[in-house]
Amino acid sequence: MKRFWLICAAGAAAVLTGCVREVESKEQKFVAGSLPLPEYAPLERYKLGINLEGDREYVAGGDSTLHFTITNLDTEPVRIPEWYMNEPDNLLLYCQPWFPGQEEPDENLWVPIEIETKKPDFRFPLELSPESKVFIDRDLRILRALKLTPEGERRFFIKVKLNLKSVDVESPVFGISVHSQEAEEAKLKAQQQRKQREAL
Repeated sequence: MKRFWLICAAGAAAVLTGCVREVESKEQKFVAGSLPLPEYAPLERYKLGINLEGDREYVAGGDSTLHFTITNLDTEPVRIPEWYMNEPDNLLLYCQPWFPGQEEPDENLWVPIEIETKKPDFRFPLELSPESKVFIDRDLRILRALKLTPEGERRFFIKVKLNLKSVDVESPVFGISVHSQEAEEAKLKAQQQRKQREAL
């Protein structure tokens, strides 16, 4: 009789263990799974423009922030459903050297300037009225690492594209120049001297 109860207890334990393992397996599958990303259908109507704002001359080793604006050029409001809350994630930045004598960029030489997308990448709908703008800064970090001789200068082509599915918008190509710290100091000194002469 005692042996019978031991067999029953062992059988029950095996059944319970199997159930626990089955539940654990299901829970692991649920935890490991992920919800599908929302689909953002292309908008039927939009007219957006991208511009590079401010001075397009930079100093090697100095500030490397590029200031962009996205403007609604349409006569109707536009609602973008997937705007990244971390706004630099909305722009894909591309760059290539602008060599002496070169008049336009080479389409095969564009280099994407990657950034680390913040996680979780929260999004929200962005609505722009006609002629309204949104401002986005992107860092062209290669300018901080660039080293030039005192008389040296480098030029670059850059462009950006919206990192979105609902709209397909690319900027025109912009040109920027980079000069040395010494050249910047000489320029500032010349400006101060000119102001002093004008004040006399």
